[in-house]
Amino acid sequence: MNQEEIPFASGESDQKVVKVGNTVRKEPSENSELVRKVMTVLSNNDFQYSPEYLGIDQKGREIMTYIEGQQMNHTEITLGLMRQTLEVLKQFHDIFSTSELSQDQETLLHTDYAPWNLIVKEGKLVGVIDFDKVTPGKRMYDVAYICWNLLDIGSKDSNFTEKEIFKYLPILINAYGEIDTSEFVDVLLSEQNRILLERELRVKEVEEGEEKQYREGICQDIKKQIEWVERNRGNIDEALEVK
Repeated sequence: MNQEEIPFASGESDQKVVKVGNTVRKEPSENSELVRKVMTVLSNNDFQYSPEYLGIDQKGREIMTYIEGQQMNHTEITLGLMRQTLEVLKQFHDIFSTSELSQDQETLLHTDYAPWNLIVKEGKLVGVIDFDKVTPGKRMYDVAYICWNLLDIGSKDSNFTEKEIFKYLPILINAYGEIDTSEFVDVLLSEQNRILLERELRVKEVEEGEEKQYREGICQDIKKQIEWVERNRGNIDEALEVK
């Protein structure tokens, strides 16, 4: 008897992802071999937040365990949950700091460690998903990226005031652990510009209409967030006690 396939919302990804029973099925990506290695390393190191790779189904799709919970919701983010999110990222980085997958870099980066790839249950982080874009690099890139997306730094729609952002940033960095924050602003701006470039390319993929206007609006929002960070460089450095 065939089990029902329940589609997941895949954002702007071209990959079709479905839930089948207590598993997730997805079409292989060009990075699938590396992703399988990543999940194997995480499993071997008892990283409890990652799905487990189970094999290939009859349709040629990858099979992974399903993590029960919901995508992290900005309206339900608490300081405790944000701190745990940074602590889990540190675990992820530490595991790969000694792995050959990191090549000659500090660690392996998730590169999209953000609320839409984090699973929460009863107010606790229980899952990290989507390792399709992992790449070797410096820890601070993932750290700055998640801080940006948790606090919506520079966004007019942020649930946090400017005062709260400056207050919580050092708390999140401390939750991660010892790390050089002198490059935080430069790395944050680099990550924001990386995402802006990706978003601008997506604008070109669609014809004129509501979808194009929506994507253009996202680009404008990111530009304003970049401007905010540039204006507040000194305030951010002061909050992080950068000498």
